[in-house]
Order: sequence, then structure tokens, then C-alpha cells
Amino acid sequence: MKSRDNIVILGCNGGTDIAYGGGAYVTTAMAKCLSENGFNVHLISTIGLNVDELSRVHGWSLNNNVYSHYIFKYGKDTRIPYIIALQLVSRFKKLINELDPVLVIYNDDYPLSIDQELSRLKVPRILYAHFPYTTRHVLGLDFMYKTTEWSLVETVINYVGVNRVLGDLRRIDYIMTNSEGTKNIISMVHDIKNATILRPPITSAMHQNIHKVRPVFLHAARQDKTFLHGDFTNFVRIISKELPSSFFIINRNKYVDVSRLGVSNKVVVTRWLSNDLWRRVLSMTKYYLHFKWFEGFGIATAEAIMMGAIPIVYRSLFNGSWTDIARLCDRDCGFSSVDEAVEHIKDLESDETKFNSIHEHLVNEISRVTNYEYFCRSLISIINKFV
Repeated sequence: MKSRDNIVILGCNGGTDIAYGGGAYVTTAMAKCLSENGFNVHLISTIGLNVDELSRVHGWSLNNNVYSHYIFKYGKDTRIPYIIALQLVSRFKKLINELDPVLVIYNDDYPLSIDQELSRLKVPRILYAHFPYTTRHVLGLDFMYKTTEWSLVETVINYVGVNRVLGDLRRIDYIMTNSEGTKNIISMVHDIKNATILRPPITSAMHQNIHKVRPVFLHAARQDKTFLHGDFTNFVRIISKELPSSFFIINRNKYVDVSRLGVSNKVVVTRWLSNDLWRRVLSMTKYYLHFKWFEGFGIATAEAIMMGAIPIVYRSLFNGSWTDIARLCDRDCGFSSVDEAVEHIKDLESDETKFNSIHEHLVNEISRVTNYEYFCRSLISIINKFV
């Protein structure tokens, strides 16, 4: 391999974003790994953070052979309709041609405009799937609306347009998924059976054995318009009565019924949290709640565990927080009903030894398959199939 070899990583959601969130977190980790192995890494997206900011936000130090290329710098007020941001990605065709990459990594989806150029150049393409929009599109308009933060109007516009600008996952050279849950839904929807699972890395600095006394509950998996928000609100009401000392922190949730819970002095509904504040919240959290039947991997779930919490996760073959994490303690932290979730909490609150034993088991197992060294070694073994 020559040091001048270029690898392009196209941003999340078809190339529209490399900033905050789990997708950008993994993209940054990939850039670190590839750069350390001698590649020049080019991050390309409609909107994004510069290299120094990505390092600061996501905790992965990047070498000076990582470069960023964006049309717009990310800002809190920078909001471009998805279908427009996706079409803007076509502007990078000339840049990609000039870079002459040995490989391109897509995140979640890939735009047809870029892929046509890569096919002409005979460049290998790898897809890293979190929860592709093409998958949601196949499942229908109603499903797409319930699994995004878009308004109904946005969803209709995007639903009509997405299939015209995004490629069929079955045409890609190689597919990696971030969890067994993601692999299951891609297998079902696209009939793709041979995807490789590459779980996101969790930094070792996250692991802290913090003794938790008060039952503080955190819910940070976005519940907007999804199918279990009623169960979640019922759970909060029941636990608030059963455990008078309980306290709930609900982060980044726009659903009206959930937001109304914030009226209680036992419930705080927050908006976006800075990294430092997020770490402080995790350090207080004893139980991480996940009332969703679909999820990619659930980085926040793993982070909460590493900071001393036990996950309480809905059982679903399409929920990575269950298939790859909570299934490790399913009898004590997986649930199929509100009553079962409540019983898990009551049981764990009555037996501190059991709580500690389950948590230790989770940390050991998650650390084994989500450490950076394992992630990077696995990624490079896949890259070596093509370069």
C-alpha cells in the first residue's frame, strides 16, 4: 500500500451530514483507523464539522492525513431540507474524480449521482448501514414518517424523492451493518444475507464504576412519532408511584405526551445536551430506558452501561440495543410489556448484588466486541479485500 492512497468517506444519510450523532461518531472513528494505517482519508458531505471539531466532539484524535470537504460548515441554524441536501452531494463528483480514491465508504445510503461516477472509475464501494432511508422507503410512507423527525409534509416530499436519488443496496460491493438488528431488517427488506456486522467502538475512557443509589432513569432514544410512546409514558407514571425516590431525565424528545411528563417534579425533559453535560447525566443514570422496536446499534445504550447503568430495552429483532446489548441480560433487562419492565426495575432495586453482577457481565461482554482495537482491526481486514 502506498501512502498516497486516498479513501473517501461519504457522510451520513447519503452524504448529507458529518457533525453530531452516532453516525458521525463512527465516521470519525473510521477516519482515525484508516489514517493510522497509512491512508489519506477524505470526509465528504453537504454539511459538516472540520477535523479538529470532529476530534473534540467525538473523542477520536485524528491525524493530519484526514481532510474534510463540505459545501456548508455545520451550525445550529444550518438546516437544509433533506432531499435538497442529498441532491447537493452531486457537486462532489469532480472532487472525487480528482482524488482518484482506491475505495469509497458510504454511510447508510448512497446517492446515484456519485455512484455512477465511481462505477465509471471502477472504484470499490462499501456501505456501512445504520438504518438506511431506502429501507424505510420500501417499508412505506407511514413507516418513514414514524421513524424520522420530519414533519408530515417533509416526509411526503422526501418519500417521493428519495427513491430517485438513492441507490439500491443490493448493487453495492460490500455491506457492513452496525448491529445484528440492522442486519436483520436489511436481510428482510432487501434480501441481503451476507452483510458483515461491525459494531461501533466505545472509548475505554467511558468505563467508570460509579455506585448508583437513587434510581435515576434516562431515556435518550428519540421517541418521536414511534410506536411505543404510550407504553413509555405509562411506565414513567407507574414507576413514579412504585419508587418515590425515582427521577427521570428525558433527552431530545419532541412527542407531546412525553413532553407533558416534564410537569412532574420527578421528570425533566431536556433538549440538546453538550458533551460535558451528557457525561454528567450518564454518571447519575442507574437505568437506561429504550422503548423502541427499531434502532441501529444504540451507542447511547452502550455508553450508559459503561458509565454504570443497566439498560431496560424492548425486545425486537430489529432493535440493535436489544440484539447486540440487552439480550446479554434478557431475563433481567429485556421486556415485551410495561408490566415486565416494571418488574425488572423492582427486582433490581431490591437486590444490589444482582444489579452489580449483571452490570459487570454487561461491561465485560460489551468491552470485548466494541473496543477500538477490535473495531479497527476488523475494518482494515475488510478494506484489505479491495485494496
